[in-house]
Amino acid sequence: QGPHETWFDDEFECFEGRRWVKSDSDVNGSPLELTTLKPKNAYAAGDGSLHLRADHNGGSYSGAEVFSTAMFGEGVFAANMKCPAVMGVRCTFFLFEGPGAGEVDFEITLLASGWQV
Repeated sequence: QGPHETWFDDEFECFEGRRWVKSDSDVNGSPLELTTLKPKNAYAAGDGSLHLRADHNGGSYSGAEVFSTAMFGEGVFAANMKCPAVMGVRCTFFLFEGPGAGEVDFEITLLASGWQV
């Protein structure tokens, strides 16, 4: 394909399990990563958008993560994201090279001092 042709595109009219995997795990890293990732928090709204929800239940939080089933090489990667104006919720977009390899992170978090990118 040419340099400006699309190899992969998803308008999220529905959640396609052959293209995407929903994470189901506990994340226990830094204080900003104390959450549980639940499949129920990720869904296609049927309007062309993928919703990744952060849920607060008492003293615990759950979030969502999806990743593609395919690997892609170099190129242009794009996402339109809306981050909630909720203190401490981190919105991220990762380009991951695979196990043991590097990644490129785009992280947006609302802190008391304002938005951190």
